[in-house]
Amino acid sequence: MKNLVLLFVLFNIVFLTTSCDRTYKGKADIKGVLMYKCGSNDPMGNVTVSLTAGATLLSATTDANGYFHINGPYEYTTRKEISPRLEITSNGQNGGGFGSIILLEDAPDTFNDTIYMNNLVYSVLIVDIKGGSFGSEIDTLRIEYSDMEGSSEWGALKTVNYAGPFIDGQILDTICSRSESHVGYPGNIYVGPFNFWFNNVWGDGTVSPPLYPFIPEQPNSCGEYIEFYISFD
Repeated sequence: MKNLVLLFVLFNIVFLTTSCDRTYKGKADIKGVLMYKCGSNDPMGNVTVSLTAGATLLSATTDANGYFHINGPYEYTTRKEISPRLEITSNGQNGGGFGSIILLEDAPDTFNDTIYMNNLVYSVLIVDIKGGSFGSEIDTLRIEYSDMEGSSEWGALKTVNYAGPFIDGQILDTICSRSESHVGYPGNIYVGPFNFWFNNVWGDGTVSPPLYPFIPEQPNSCGEYIEFYISFD
């Protein structure tokens, strides 16, 4: 009797752990040209581009002009609902010292466009003080970021300084910065300037960590102007 009870318990455990799994099927026809940087005409040849959903579903290798075509049926089973995404996979072919890079979240089954290893956005730096002003002419905000205006694939490190006082709604600058590969996630994603100092002090709580609003998935955010609010406490 004890053995029968044990078997019944084990059966229920197996049933409960597998009954939540869902199987998704599709047929991909994904074409594209892979470039190094948004706005450039520098193709990435001999790079593996994969459709993934926890594991690789389908792959294709770019030719000398950066062209690839992922074509065929796919199927995957998952307990947590996830959608396929397109990414460069780190498999030893890609060189250049970079690993897996997400190119497209929620990849559609049919797609044909140019995409980029490094996307970029124009970040409009706006002061957010909830009314009024902050600081005086002796205060300085310093920002260090990857400037994508140059020829570098990943951007050149650049530092800019802004003198106070700072007024609510004031537009400090518009800078060309790199957006991270996780473009397309909902919510706020930090994808721009990455170091802030106030009066030569980093991380003193005067400047709140800046966040971008939702950025559309590639390639739609290429060259987009994104409002970037810098909050002073």
